[in-house]
Amino acid sequence: SQADDGFTEIDWDALMPEDYRPEKLLMKYQEQLAALEDDDPKAMEIYGMMQAELDNAPINPALAGKAVKLPGFIAPLENVDGKVSEFLLVPYFGACIHVPPPPVNQTVLVKTLPDSALAAEDVYEPVWVFGMIQAEGKSTDIGEAGYRIMDARVEIFEE
Repeated sequence: SQADDGFTEIDWDALMPEDYRPEKLLMKYQEQLAALEDDDPKAMEIYGMMQAELDNAPINPALAGKAVKLPGFIAPLENVDGKVSEFLLVPYFGACIHVPPPPVNQTVLVKTLPDSALAAEDVYEPVWVFGMIQAEGKSTDIGEAGYRIMDARVEIFEE
């Protein structure tokens, strides 16, 4: 749907190429992991392989340069004077705190406009991010991002 302000609302599936199915990847490893104890070194190795595949998940280049509106949750990257102006936008709450983090194509690095930084106490709220999406990856301290939105406008999500 074309929003009134020129931003097209997208969902997280739009960030994945049509033929990419992360659940197939997880199924593949699930069977191997089911046979192992959690602390088995082999299990750790499989988690590593799984993470490597997630970190190399394909992005959707068709989105590059589009003005989008995307809902999501915040994994803050920096907090300056109680304001968060740089964060990873992720599809579900608690991503990047628990393992495994979302695939790289489900993670967006966001830098807000100066007047759109969020109060630190609002980072637990779901948000809308408005901005021009770039299909360029970026490695951060807390995870890999497959996309970035610079000069983003951020609003607390209202149903």
